[in-house]
Amino acid sequence: MPNTYAALLKAIIDATAFAAKPENRKQIAEAIAPPSYLNQPVTVVEQVLTGTFADGLGQVRKVPDRIDFDPFPWQSFAMWIMTQMKRWGQIKGDVDYAKVQEVFLATDTAKLMKEAGLTPPTTTSKSFVVMGLLWLRAGITFRRIVPLRGLAPRKGGAPTERTGHMRCAGRKLMPLS
Repeated sequence: MPNTYAALLKAIIDATAFAAKPENRKQIAEAIAPPSYLNQPVTVVEQVLTGTFADGLGQVRKVPDRIDFDPFPWQSFAMWIMTQMKRWGQIKGDVDYAKVQEVFLATDTAKLMKEAGLTPPTTTSKSFVVMGLLWLRAGITFRRIVPLRGLAPRKGGAPTERTGHMRCAGRKLMPLS
């Protein structure tokens, strides 16, 4: 592993390990709120990072796991990012999502995480939640579990499942194959 690349990756791992600890979030908010970074009031950034915020309906919500920091380059998340880039026209033409595996940094990251005293995951793919929606990785197709607008959830409150493509409010956005 080249020295510069290893140093950069180690810095990312160290920074995310620091940011993952809730007791460090206020310090991070102070560091990234100024105009040279986010240009936002410290209080606003602190609310995002700590998960304690006014919900706009007169209540203060406490959602400590509202945001998380993870240094591991999840293949499943990289593929999700690519689907969004394709969706918004940032990637032209056909995309071979399986080729994401060919340019992947999990081995290097796992090695450096161990050196930093962290425990790397044993797999390179996982399910994750984006904007409150669960994305499951199956083969190279994501399944997004969404409640369909205007329909009651199935018995037991389980959401309706759609596979093979993304849906948002009943509209087909793009194929995922």
